[in-house]
Amino acid sequence: MSRESQEKFLRSSLDDELDGIERKDEEDAALALDDPLEDGRRPMHVFDAVGHSLDPKDWPRWKKLFVALIISFYTAVFYSGSSIFMVSVLGFMGDYSISQEEALLGLSLYVLSYGLGPLLWAPLTEVRWVGRNPVYIFTIIAFVVVSFGAALTALKSMYLFLMFRFLQGIVGSPCLANGGASMHDVFTEQELPYALGVWIAFAYAGPALGPAIAAKATETYGWSYPMWFVAYLSVPAAVLLCLLPETYLPKIIFKQGSYSRVSGDESNPTETHSVSAQHHHDSVWATLKDSLIKPLEISALDPSVTFVNLYTSFCYATYYTFFDALPLTYMGKYGFSMTQVAQACTCIMAGCAIGAGAYFWYVYKVANPAAARGQVQQEDRLKPALVAVCLIPIGILIFAYASDGTTHWIVGMSGIAIYSGAVYIILQCLSMYMLKSYPQYAASLFAANDACRSILAAGAVHIGLPFYSKQGVTWGCTILAIISTFGIADSTLTMSTAKRDIPPVGKTESVVAALSDDRALARSPPSTSISSDVKDESPEHQPAIWRRALRLMAYTPPRCRWNPEQPPVFSMWLNILFGFAGAFTVANLYYTHPILNILAEDFGVEYVQVSQIPTLAQAGYAVGLLLLCPLGDLLRRRPFVLYLVFLTATLTIGLCLTSSLSVFSALTFLIGVCTVTPQLMLPLVGDLAPPNRRAAAMSIVVSGLMLGILIARLLSGVMTNYTSWRNVYWLSVGLQYIIWLGLWLFMPAYPSTNAGMNYFKLLWSILVMLTRHPVLVQACLISFFTAATFTNFWTVLTFLLAGPPYYYSPVVIGLFALVGIASMLLGPFYARIVIDRFVPHFSVVLGMLWALLGICLGTYTGTFTVAGPVLQAFFGDFGMQTSQIANRSAIFAVEPKGRNRVNTAFMVATFLGQLVGTSAGSHLYARGGWIASGSYSVGSIGAALLVCFARGPWEDGWIGWHGGWSIHKKSRDSADGKAVEERSHLRRMNTNEAKAAVDVEKADAHHDKHIHKHGSDDQEAVNATDVEKSLEVMAAEDKTEELSQHR
Repeated sequence: MSRESQEKFLRSSLDDELDGIERKDEEDAALALDDPLEDGRRPMHVFDAVGHSLDPKDWPRWKKLFVALIISFYTAVFYSGSSIFMVSVLGFMGDYSISQEEALLGLSLYVLSYGLGPLLWAPLTEVRWVGRNPVYIFTIIAFVVVSFGAALTALKSMYLFLMFRFLQGIVGSPCLANGGASMHDVFTEQELPYALGVWIAFAYAGPALGPAIAAKATETYGWSYPMWFVAYLSVPAAVLLCLLPETYLPKIIFKQGSYSRVSGDESNPTETHSVSAQHHHDSVWATLKDSLIKPLEISALDPSVTFVNLYTSFCYATYYTFFDALPLTYMGKYGFSMTQVAQACTCIMAGCAIGAGAYFWYVYKVANPAAARGQVQQEDRLKPALVAVCLIPIGILIFAYASDGTTHWIVGMSGIAIYSGAVYIILQCLSMYMLKSYPQYAASLFAANDACRSILAAGAVHIGLPFYSKQGVTWGCTILAIISTFGIADSTLTMSTAKRDIPPVGKTESVVAALSDDRALARSPPSTSISSDVKDESPEHQPAIWRRALRLMAYTPPRCRWNPEQPPVFSMWLNILFGFAGAFTVANLYYTHPILNILAEDFGVEYVQVSQIPTLAQAGYAVGLLLLCPLGDLLRRRPFVLYLVFLTATLTIGLCLTSSLSVFSALTFLIGVCTVTPQLMLPLVGDLAPPNRRAAAMSIVVSGLMLGILIARLLSGVMTNYTSWRNVYWLSVGLQYIIWLGLWLFMPAYPSTNAGMNYFKLLWSILVMLTRHPVLVQACLISFFTAATFTNFWTVLTFLLAGPPYYYSPVVIGLFALVGIASMLLGPFYARIVIDRFVPHFSVVLGMLWALLGICLGTYTGTFTVAGPVLQAFFGDFGMQTSQIANRSAIFAVEPKGRNRVNTAFMVATFLGQLVGTSAGSHLYARGGWIASGSYSVGSIGAALLVCFARGPWEDGWIGWHGGWSIHKKSRDSADGKAVEERSHLRRMNTNEAKAAVDVEKADAHHDKHIHKHGSDDQEAVNATDVEKSLEVMAAEDKTEELSQHR
């Protein structure tokens, strides 16, 4: 090809490419104009061809009020259809001869379905060519039909009636999610709090109004009358909704076809754009999928939205339990009739009115003036809720203790009114918060919130009556009040979370885009533009649902991300969280120990078969220690720990449900493998905590581990004695998910210390470390011997106390764990006062002497006085715990980049010691009794002391006391007392290593530039350059290696 042809070809290609870019820009501009809500704000006013505003926010006030009243009326009708069934329950039971639990399905199915319905309808309203009105009109017509169906079948077929009740909730539910979104469409920033407040008042008062209206008529016309009442009211609601104008601006623009768009600055000229329908070629499935998934992602990624869903669900469930508590209280203690009880529910409306007045006053006097001055932030919308959450337990307690039959009934109702007003304010604040945080997903977020509330409320309908019947209304309400007090701390946490972590208004994509960022540890501010990768990704190229779920679990909130310039602060609260997580994670290994005989009876097998379950749990734990713990040096620990905790909780559900011993055993083994998460968190504590506080920080986690072992035995024994053994594992499931949520919210990220290292080399390096570090071998041997004494004591203690001369019951034996718990609670204080101040060697010796004292007292006095085992439990556990903390403090200093492998070696030795102690103690007790097994523990402590004295605190070799006997640290800024470790070492290391890497890159660039300049003819210059480059690279690499060794 000639030079001219080449130029012509290149010029033609360039022109085609530029034309393509221009066409793409025009399409993007058209699509951007197509949806002025694309970025979540309204920077421009929208007009039609003749200059009339299309924006519903610019409608006249009468039209806005018309929209608000129609939606509020529809919401009140629909909500009253739920609780109105309460006055029909007795008649429903009598006609069909069913239990009350079965009769309550008429209410719970309705509540459940109106939580599921918005998940379908709400995303449809956010499709620009669908909008709000088609969904409203279609569903209200269907609601009228099924409401008359429920009324007609109420006296004919129970199953048809329940089916229609379920369908009522499904088709009538759009008002719950779309109602708030419609208010946001129509009202301005200053008007929205009032409009939303009125809508929430109608929604909140509806369930209280329904029974009050229908109760008297039910006594006259029968229990099916409330169903006819709802059907009749649905007709005017349908007529009014047909008159409702469309409020969704993108739908209005789509119908208009062409419009002018004027900048918010009126001085700017008008730009007219013609938009044809060809630009509206959205994929329906892609739009629906985005609208369905995004709210779930927001709920998972924004902790404040998660709290909104959880707390409103609790408030809503408590609200529905009052429909059980009020009849029990006022019919049973005050002699009210059912009609009077239904009318008493109007106190909820009174409280709602008072709460609305207080909130409107706040908006008028505080919020709107601050907004006019531009001083309102997102978290400011939650301030009234901070007062309201304090009133919720107060209102519940007033009702609980003033409804005793002697106090006037109005006092108890005032407590209900206080509760109702507080909940109204909370719902209003949280609704405003979600609306203004994520306006483009308003309907879908309300749908997700409604689903959470309704699912829990549906369960509360069936739980409320048995709960209050068994506990009593007073004590039952007290329990709810205690639970509600957690909302005070959680609301404060939500305020701080919202202030730090919420993306800019309407910018959910910046959060979602972070899921696919491989550099999740890099701290970066939230993006202010929509991510094209997320927005333009075609459905066929989107990741699978399971992969997105994994990304959600591994997502790191901004405050937890790694920043080398400002490493995370290891606070006391984070330390306690790690200790709590360790306690109730390791407890999974020990729940079965006190209930083996119960398991044998439940599974219908011999005791010998179930006796293997604890062994399987320990075997799985050993596998996890060997295979998973070393990965902490290879992988990022935050996502690794989160995955393991979530997997443990999910597997535990199988233990609750299975009726097969084989399945139970297999799941127990797998749970044991995944239960090594505390051993991954301990090295992280060593990385995060300052060296001069490392022992105290680790002692809290170690105390949690020891407490978990004892609490598991106590909890399992007591709960199984009074309930089913499966409840123990259901409790474990809940605790595991709570731990996962706490770690997800607060566990700081930390970079991989050995990224790219081969896994098998990682395992081999554990053995190499044992040959290089005498202090590690010494610590492993000491831990082996002391761990044997711990399991030996707690294994044979049951035999001693169950036999002569004590003959204690299993419950009393289980209470001995409280002694060990008391000693372990002292561990953190001891670590701060002693271990952090002196060399670890001294603390190890002191701990073993404490253990030896307790073992001697217990062994040689335990056969005639119970004081001996009590003292052994206290001093023995205390000594083992403190020696373990001191040993970890010493060994974590020898391999800063391999702390997980160091901990693996240490824990394998500890685990082997526990196995040996259990086996040896059982055999010796069978042969020689309590004194024989105790004497073995004395010998084990003696062997540990010999190992300890074979090597001094300053000895670098394998045996000897070189360096002296001093127990004082040479530097208080170090964990082992030898090397100085500054808190800023991570920041300094990262900065210097980055500079060294830059030096290497510069050397490479200089070499490449020299070669390009001189060509291959000047071989001598090339060789000289190679030598120079090699020297520069070697110097830079030496610098990097030096810094790595320093770390």
